[in-house]
Amino acid sequence: MPFVLEVLRFQSTGDDHFEHVGYMRARFMYKKDAASYYDRHNPRMRALNAHGTWTSDWDPHTNLAFTVRTDRHVRQTVAPFDPADEPVVTAEETWYTWLK
Repeated sequence: MPFVLEVLRFQSTGDDHFEHVGYMRARFMYKKDAASYYDRHNPRMRALNAHGTWTSDWDPHTNLAFTVRTDRHVRQTVAPFDPADEPVVTAEETWYTWLK
């Protein structure tokens, strides 16, 4: 079962909450691969699964947080951390490389 990273924006408007931004255009075979990908691209942040929740802390510079979700064929609209990790899109289909 593949996994994706959901992108959330922290809203501090009195009743702190998260707003769904979208899903990253990246697929992972295992949860640990998604966490490793996040950790590698966000070295100044605590590890994604540091609290055992598969959700990162929110970044004080971007207000974004990331959480690992089961891929249920969601529409993926957020660019990956590295442009080289973008899927290949043709007229017929989209090809993803399993990221780690």
